[in-house]
Amino acid sequence: MPAAALATAIAPSIAAAVDSADHPRVATDAREDVLFLKLQLAAAAAASLSETGSAPAAISPWIDAFVEEIFRLAAPNITVNGIPYDDAFRTTQEFEPFDDGLRATVDDLLVTTTSLQSRVAGLRTTLPVQLAEAEKKRLDSLLSSSEPAVDTVTDSSVVAQEQCIRHLGLLIV
Repeated sequence: MPAAALATAIAPSIAAAVDSADHPRVATDAREDVLFLKLQLAAAAAASLSETGSAPAAISPWIDAFVEEIFRLAAPNITVNGIPYDDAFRTTQEFEPFDDGLRATVDDLLVTTTSLQSRVAGLRTTLPVQLAEAEKKRLDSLLSSSEPAVDTVTDSSVVAQEQCIRHLGLLIV
């Protein structure tokens, strides 16, 4: 069997094995990781070709095309932070520029939050004791101011009782 016919015969089974969901993918965390790999591959290719005496400027476009072709072919097997390679490089990541004023505000809020948490923790231990003492003083003053009134009411009720008894005694006689 000629080589071309053999390749045509086994190509579908190879394609099915490569397209299988069980096939592990190269996973990177960020787009910068892929760019780093591209630069490393280009540098290795340039170093290899410079040993042959080729001028780096003359072969640079070919090296770049070679690296892009390698990653184009490998793209279905690469994920960038869980996103397919092609999708990761199609979308642009937008970052808000660093704002020193906003950072200072966040720092101030953090200091305020910490001091308020410390104050609340302190109040949780001292305030119940202070409230108990204040309530005790208030009740003591209320009791001491009400004792003469209780004595007056008690004396008045004793007098009223005696008068009722005398009055009833007069009626009974």
